[in-house]
Amino acid sequence: MSDLSVNRSNLSKLKFVANLSTNFCDDDFCVRFEKARDSGFKAVEAQLLYDQNVGDLEKARFKTDLKVVLINSPAVSKYSGDHSLGIACIPGFEVEFLQSIHSAIIYATALDCKKVHILAGLKDENTKDEEWMPFYVQNLKQAAEMLSEYNIQALIEPICPQTKPLYFLDSYEKR
Repeated sequence: MSDLSVNRSNLSKLKFVANLSTNFCDDDFCVRFEKARDSGFKAVEAQLLYDQNVGDLEKARFKTDLKVVLINSPAVSKYSGDHSLGIACIPGFEVEFLQSIHSAIIYATALDCKKVHILAGLKDENTKDEEWMPFYVQNLKQAAEMLSEYNIQALIEPICPQTKPLYFLDSYEKR
């Protein structure tokens, strides 16, 4: 039987960040930086920020001296399905995907953020993973190469089907 008790000495080593896309939602996005700082956070992350002016975000980050540790790649596309979780896996959208990574670089650079979560996208119910995997892998390789030129790390995050049905990267085992 494993011991699941918390070692209190390790609690002081934990670093928490505020997600500006899900916290302080009653406030203007740039004001959320101040709210996070005033709540005691030293760092933030953001899922959805591409509808914000990049210069305004940069000023808000600088004013609050918060570290932006992670942003998502842009989620919205012209894809005719539910595109709220990216397009990296979707055949036929390679150019738009690379344009989205260019946007991520602009925002990450302005915010001095060194990590970008590449959103995989949603498959349709008839999609066979092996059909879309080559597109996903190729897009990830190109995104990682583009981001690395700016010393930005590309990250991926599986989301289980119970949380988001049809998310392409739905397990750690997917290869």
